[in-house]
Amino acid sequence: MNRRKFLILMGPGTLISIAATPALALLHSNTNHIPVRPSYPDDEIIKIISQVTATGSFSQTVTRQDGQLITYRFAWAVGMGSLHYKSQYRKHFAEEEPAWVLLEHPYHQVRLYKESVIANFPLPDRCPNFLRSES
Repeated sequence: MNRRKFLILMGPGTLISIAATPALALLHSNTNHIPVRPSYPDDEIIKIISQVTATGSFSQTVTRQDGQLITYRFAWAVGMGSLHYKSQYRKHFAEEEPAWVLLEHPYHQVRLYKESVIANFPLPDRCPNFLRSES
């Protein structure tokens, strides 16, 4: 059974409602409609990308915005999982994943894509960990 979650916040003169699919929100007031895009919670993303990863016989090198090269080592299954959940994310939200996600370890990518789809909220456009230079 597919359960959809709805969040409705009410304040003086405003109503914010978040639709289940696609994950869209509208800020409603008496005179205007301003689109708001909810996303997966920052604190949950930081927990995921802070997890220790394992190593393996496969590697992937990414180049950060500052030109630094990072090489991630991982197991074949993690790499395949990353590709699988990336396609699930694209299919579910009908959009590309944010660029910062591709700079993360493939294990973190799997968790981010999977948890985001389960929560039915797309990942934010910017990395929420403000200590990182690519955010």
